[in-house]
Amino acid sequence: MYRHVIRRGLILVVLGIIYNNAIRFDFANMRYASVLGRIGLAWMFAALIYMNTGYKFRTFWTIFLLLLYWGLLAFFPAPDLGSSDPYSMEGSLTGYIDRLLCPGELYLGIHDPEGILGTVPAISTALLGMLTGSFVRSETFVKKLNQKVIFMIVGGVALLIIGKIWDNFFPINKNLWSSSFVCWTAGISLLLFAVFYFFIDMMGYKKWAFPLVVIGMNSITIYLAQRVLYLGYTSDFLFGGLAAFFNEIWQPVIIQLAYAVTCWLLLYWLYKKKIFLKI
Repeated sequence: MYRHVIRRGLILVVLGIIYNNAIRFDFANMRYASVLGRIGLAWMFAALIYMNTGYKFRTFWTIFLLLLYWGLLAFFPAPDLGSSDPYSMEGSLTGYIDRLLCPGELYLGIHDPEGILGTVPAISTALLGMLTGSFVRSETFVKKLNQKVIFMIVGGVALLIIGKIWDNFFPINKNLWSSSFVCWTAGISLLLFAVFYFFIDMMGYKKWAFPLVVIGMNSITIYLAQRVLYLGYTSDFLFGGLAAFFNEIWQPVIIQLAYAVTCWLLLYWLYKKKIFLKI
């Protein structure tokens, strides 16, 4: 199990580097940080914590990492670019560590949204998901699913409130993956999850969610495919004539919807062929 967890995390890091054009072999100017790398590392470390702790210590680690990250940024601003704002690209410790340790290029020049230190609060994001999964799978309220939904709604609202209050001291900021951002996005995610859980698991309304199942079964596949395949050309070939019937205001909307449909059709074909990218 340990070997699987570590291998999966590192494979996602490698796929993220490949996504950033590693096969061009311009290593000096390549971006090594990536979205897939952030997912891989955050999930890997969260999984290792989950495998070696109980519920109380998982909760402790979730909170501790968020407070640790806040403290590091608040008390140790970047010393190199002369900014006094510890939450700016120039002044944050997050950007400074990326400038110091990340090889190649950073996504924003002096800062990378998926850099090294930002992985710390992202681990809490993954742990919050694992805690939610444990709660749903637990035998607590096994015959009272409505109570599970209520608890998740209460938890989602609580996270939103914590995130909004924390925003006054540590701004909600995706580029920093700030602790308040973790709470805010986790709150939104938990509320949406509760809605899906209510309609799908409790009410049994499942057929409407099939398009989402098709996407979810190959989410990493379509993420990589958009980089490798010229799906915009395919979308224009299939739906460009239809978009031309609309006025200039609606054409961009139709074009983007057509692109999403094209991606979904590719995933649907893979789904029917039972072809899934598993890591």
